[in-house]
Amino acid sequence: MLMNTQRVPRHVHIGRVLGIVVVAVLIVLLLVLSVFDWNRLRRPIERMASADLHRQVHIDHLSVQLWRRNPSARIDGLSIANPSWAPGNMAQIGSIDLAIEPWRLFTGHLVLARLQIDQPQVTLLRDADNRANWDFSSDQEEKQKPQKPGPPAHIPAIHLFTMNGGLLTVNDRVRKLTFDGSVSADERKARSASGFELKGHGHLNDKPFELTFTGSPLFNIQFDKPYDYDALLRAGELQATARGAIDHPFDMAHLSSTVDFRGENLASLHYLTGLALPFTPPFHLSGDLRRDGMLFSLKNLQGTVGDSDLHGDIRVDASGERPKFNANLISHALDLSDLAPSVGAGVQNDKGSDAARTHADTEAPKSQQASGKLLPTYQFDFDGLRSMDASVELRADAVKTQKMPIQAVDLKLVLEHGVLTLDPADLTLPQGKLGGAIRINAEQSVANTSIDLRLSNVKLAQFRSAKMSEPPIEGDLLSRVVLNGTGNSVHDILASSNGELVAVIPDGQMREGFAELMGINVARALGLLMTGSQKADGIRCGIAAFKVDQGKASAQPLVLDMDTVDITGSGGFDFNTEDLNLRLKGASKRFDPLRVRAPIIIHGTLAKPSIGLDPKSLAAQGGIAAALGVVATPVAALAAFIDPGLAKNQDCVKLLSSGPEKAAEHPGPPQLTRK
Repeated sequence: MLMNTQRVPRHVHIGRVLGIVVVAVLIVLLLVLSVFDWNRLRRPIERMASADLHRQVHIDHLSVQLWRRNPSARIDGLSIANPSWAPGNMAQIGSIDLAIEPWRLFTGHLVLARLQIDQPQVTLLRDADNRANWDFSSDQEEKQKPQKPGPPAHIPAIHLFTMNGGLLTVNDRVRKLTFDGSVSADERKARSASGFELKGHGHLNDKPFELTFTGSPLFNIQFDKPYDYDALLRAGELQATARGAIDHPFDMAHLSSTVDFRGENLASLHYLTGLALPFTPPFHLSGDLRRDGMLFSLKNLQGTVGDSDLHGDIRVDASGERPKFNANLISHALDLSDLAPSVGAGVQNDKGSDAARTHADTEAPKSQQASGKLLPTYQFDFDGLRSMDASVELRADAVKTQKMPIQAVDLKLVLEHGVLTLDPADLTLPQGKLGGAIRINAEQSVANTSIDLRLSNVKLAQFRSAKMSEPPIEGDLLSRVVLNGTGNSVHDILASSNGELVAVIPDGQMREGFAELMGINVARALGLLMTGSQKADGIRCGIAAFKVDQGKASAQPLVLDMDTVDITGSGGFDFNTEDLNLRLKGASKRFDPLRVRAPIIIHGTLAKPSIGLDPKSLAAQGGIAAALGVVATPVAALAAFIDPGLAKNQDCVKLLSSGPEKAAEHPGPPQLTRK
């Protein structure tokens, strides 16, 4: 009887043999690893780590335990040196003891069952040349350009984390930050208490500060649930708080928090954020902060800056070499004076000293009036403009101002590669508009600035005090300012500027008392003013044009033609010294023996103009000089509408005469359409 036997295929035999060989090799390997002296690997590990980090790495002892439920490793005496430009070590750690959960590796996650760090001492340094010891890309012998920031830290999940005797020292000369703090973590002490705490003190922008950061315990942590934290920083008048959660534990790339900032000056936040922020009065802002990778957003922003309210959203993209700052802001009660510090008004010059600049960045700006000057002299350091890009829109639907009625403000600021453009820069009046564009090219150490502003269809009747039953002057005012200058302060820009300033009143009317004073018929004018006469004198045409050459403005022409008075003017003013020197000569169209035949002199400064009669011409008319104190008041009131001390670059507007019959001599105003 024959037996049927099934022949086993050859490839099955080969597979069995290979399987046996692999299992045998693994068993032998595990046996070897179990008795292997892992400390022999510390030298090769040191060499590889030193080459990768571009600095010396040293390990005193290394041990590994494989035959455990959670395999573990221990490193004793780990040190990481600083780069060659900084002495000492960046990190000195007594010991690191860690254990992994091996089955998590099959799911693609590295999870530490335990991490214990004893006696870690970490020193973070950055010098004035922007070299940082936490940058491991090179040895950094040369001055460093701003680098594209690296990705946010992603730390493996840890079930049990303890740290004993941790010390952190920070000395960052770029951010003007020094810090000495202790780091502790012990999940075993109290599960309801904070599992992680960083606490210390130091100086931020030369101001003492304290920092406390706490995180929730890690016991029974769930990797799909947020990890809560709280942070508090106090630095002088600056206080910042954050309360929020990391989306997934130890993944610092995705987190959210509610933040609250308050302080004396928004510029001081540069040392926390790295952003070039403007000088401001005291502020208090809060909102919802969100981080996703290198994208940061601050939504539901609300608060106050000075006496102004502020609302909106902010977004920062920090993934490039320069952060990109975008903001859309709205104010329902904007005090225009709160914008003055942003152009240097009330900010003290630093004179090159770190201490003085610290004061400027930290303290609230003071009133510009204390200096007696109209034009801010603060010297801006435009390095900040070259360190970031920005797009900011600010709209205000209610505006508070002392000198001119403004209903709304619409500003858009764009900053790209060191070139800042403000366009539009519009102020809406109840009747008329002031608008235009300003461009600051700060690519070089000394900035070049161009200004193109205009007043359009402004009704002069809206400029009157509450005590006046009727406006002293009526009509349309059109004006344009085109200037180009260099410098790092408003004063230097205007003191070096070239260009033109033109203002036109094509028609209108003035209270006859004011017109007679411009004549000057003292007896008749005072009589009309004292009786409150509202009789008006027609304005046929008024032109005030100034040519600006290296900050010196000269009138050409300066004319005003009225029904009863012809007025012409000469002179000018100087943006550098802020001195005024204008001479107005009036010719009454009526014969009156009481008219004073003396020009009006406008002198003083842009901030404090004064008006009077030419004393030389009055020498033969000394009796009339006694009336000067009475005469100056109404003339000054009129000048308040057209005076060089008025807003921005309309400072130089003065009204003098030229009649229509002189059209050949004065052909009329230029077209004020925008280029």
